[in-house]
Amino acid sequence: VTGTVLGPLIPSLAVKGAMLAPLAMSIGDELGYERQGKRATGLFAAMLVGIRTVAPTIVSASVTGYALMATLPADVQEQFNMASWFVAALPWLVVVLALNYFLIMGMYGRGEASACDAVEDSPSDTVGAPGNAQSLEQSSRGGTDLNDNQSIPDGLGPLSAVEKRMLAIILVTVVLWATEPFHRISAMAVGLAALVFMFVLKVIDVPAFKSGVNWTSLLFIGIALGLGSVFAEAGLNDWVMQTCGPAFQALAGNPYLLVLGIGVITVVLRFLIVSEVAYLNLLMAFLVPMAASVGVNPWVLGFSAYALVIAWFAKYQSPIYLAAFYAVDGKMAKHSELAKYCGVYLATCLAGLVVCVPYWQWMGLL
Repeated sequence: VTGTVLGPLIPSLAVKGAMLAPLAMSIGDELGYERQGKRATGLFAAMLVGIRTVAPTIVSASVTGYALMATLPADVQEQFNMASWFVAALPWLVVVLALNYFLIMGMYGRGEASACDAVEDSPSDTVGAPGNAQSLEQSSRGGTDLNDNQSIPDGLGPLSAVEKRMLAIILVTVVLWATEPFHRISAMAVGLAALVFMFVLKVIDVPAFKSGVNWTSLLFIGIALGLGSVFAEAGLNDWVMQTCGPAFQALAGNPYLLVLGIGVITVVLRFLIVSEVAYLNLLMAFLVPMAASVGVNPWVLGFSAYALVIAWFAKYQSPIYLAAFYAVDGKMAKHSELAKYCGVYLATCLAGLVVCVPYWQWMGLL
């Protein structure tokens, strides 16, 4: 729910992932979920699903939406403002969110005992006992420190001067991220400015910065994000689209096969075309003329690709996933387990497209 609500407010999905992943891990820790265990993995998946699923349904939720809008003919752009886009995509959003809720609960909500379960099963246990959700060295809820039997005061206490400065920086940063469409200052520039103010206001120092950043992960992210430009310069993107062009045309006769085919081909090609925006630009350059010839609104074709354009089978495929995964240094969930859920998530996205076909036919888009 949090990821979905934040969707239209902050246009960078990577920023939302970097914000919410640490929050999700903190909640999991507080609930006693074992890191990289089933329940923590489910919590991470829920966070990622919420952030990503709303993006194709609201243009302002991601810069990719604006890029897709720009590929549509002028008359189609006039037809699909923010409100009409959302109305056309609403059944897909409802289906995908509902399916993922029940799938995550079924796959990760059972079979692993948490500290909270221990509390419920043994209500007479002393607060702070082993296996209890409050068996933390420093508990914000009060209790007893098992190491020295000293009581721990309730609450976190008043904020220190440094914490107040950090809170102010976070609030200003989030507000600027949320209002990016109005002031046009990029999320990257805002983030760098926030880092500078952390140094200026002595919230962090150089030793803390050197030790607190996972530099290996940062280098990997930088290299992965640069692969899109490398593939484009090498001509691989154009070759892929030319090779797969006949497959798209063969699907045009059946609306169900058409939307499912575009979705499946998108999943496959995203292993080769790293940039989501580059892929959609290339795809729509081919599909827009084809849509006119078969009497299909090109928005349907673009949305079918946008709905499946994210994948995180491999880390390099998604900057959103990279930002969320490394915001917690990969400590919350194993990539191998999250990669498995990627297949489940994409299957729900395909199911959402199937449900939308009669709805789009009713709207006159198919």
